Amino acid sequence: MRRRLIKNVNYEDHRVAASRRDRTGQCQAEPTNSDCFPSVPSADLSEEYEIIDFSALSEAASGPDTANFSTFGERIALLGCVYGRIELAHSYLRFIVERDSNGRAKQLSRSAATDTHSSNDKHPRAVYAELSRDYCWQLSDIHQVHFRRYMMRSSALEIFFRDRTSVLLNFATKKTLMQLVWKLTSLPAVNCQLALSDIRPPPVLLRRLKLTEHWQRGELSNFDYLMGLNTVAGRSYNDLSQYPVFPWVIRDYTSKWLDLTNSKTFRDLSRPMGALNEKRLKHFIERYESFEDPSGRIKKFHYGTHYSSAASVAYYLVRMEPFASVHVSLQSGKFDHADRQFHSIADTWNSCVTSSGDVKELIPEFYYLPEFLVNHNSLSLGQKQDGTCLGDVQLPPWADTPEEFIRINRQALESEYVSANLHKWVDLIFGYKQRGVEAVKAYNVFYYLTYEGAVNIDAVQDPVERASIESQINYFGQTPTQLFATPHPPRQ
Repeated sequence: MRRRLIKNVNYEDHRVAASRRDRTGQCQAEPTNSDCFPSVPSADLSEEYEIIDFSALSEAASGPDTANFSTFGERIALLGCVYGRIELAHSYLRFIVERDSNGRAKQLSRSAATDTHSSNDKHPRAVYAELSRDYCWQLSDIHQVHFRRYMMRSSALEIFFRDRTSVLLNFATKKTLMQLVWKLTSLPAVNCQLALSDIRPPPVLLRRLKLTEHWQRGELSNFDYLMGLNTVAGRSYNDLSQYPVFPWVIRDYTSKWLDLTNSKTFRDLSRPMGALNEKRLKHFIERYESFEDPSGRIKKFHYGTHYSSAASVAYYLVRMEPFASVHVSLQSGKFDHADRQFHSIADTWNSCVTSSGDVKELIPEFYYLPEFLVNHNSLSLGQKQDGTCLGDVQLPPWADTPEEFIRINRQALESEYVSANLHKWVDLIFGYKQRGVEAVKAYNVFYYLTYEGAVNIDAVQDPVERASIESQINYFGQTPTQLFATPHPPRQ
């Protein structure tokens, strides 16, 4: 589920991040299309869009409805995670940030807990402000609850609410997680809407929901089906390392007009991104066949990078908050060099099919959110080596506006060709070609730490090795939970 967008009164223009990138001077962003984004009063120029939780603090939280279950855990968010106390009462669920003697939040991840009060700090104040908030949710607003894994541990829970918001909570142990789930589903405010039997592991939940059957009969659109698979497989808008993944479907970004009845317009959905270019594929095959780890721990792989990672999400959405702040945080307090930033749809596609280090797929926003293509905050994203100042994303010739690009891209996703071939892509990402012999045959093997169950991180005693593994998992991508062990059926 996509959480709502509202104006952010704590707007951050990231000028410090821009100056750290290029200390030789500022490059002004290109002007945006005033027709698409009309002018606003000067008093509102400091406002920006921020994804936030809309659940108001419960009045019951300060009343007689005291907590009947309490434990410590983490709230996982786009900007990181924060340690705190999780309280469950008869009518509400509350997360209270654990603070030190100075009132500052403890153990903020992704280095967000550094001194944000300093004018020279490399992290925006908004990052700390977002992560250090307390939350309270009414149990009567709960719509769905799903088990999640975090840092390759099956210790998290994502709760979806009726206002289309959600929260991702991580627990110290699976036992503690199950205790909260049992208590939660036994409360009167919840059990009439949600039973313990409704919370199941992903493959079981998929069969119970019958998503595939609905899609086969045409009762679900391709977009809705992919969103359903992502949700069941543990992909979440709250976790950058497990963000929902969508396919590139169009391969033509140079023509003036697109013919969506011509198969040559579309990408081959039976192959992963790394196998679309035969010349590049030979390099990946040679690396796979020649790789040998003396310790025997690291298995052979085709790709050292992943099709979905925190960096790729921030790359696509850098023009929007809170992703601009995420990008700056990932780049150690500055914007990345302009030549490495998202500037052109066509150039990004070319990179994804030709570069030896780039095999990324898309994110859902490419099919419904035109705003991410426009630099409506006039962020100083830098100047490329050819002198081009980055502003709005350059669109292909067949799209005159961001809205038209989204419309045509979505139309292509729902086209006859994609509907007839989408099951092949599902086999690669969520299905039987994700692992094992079939993955090798499909040239679809990634670095071993991206796979669920590849490592028991709790058993790693060496703190240096543990930190290295956690960094790999957190920043370089995770493969979704495998949902299908047999070939996915085609659409009827």
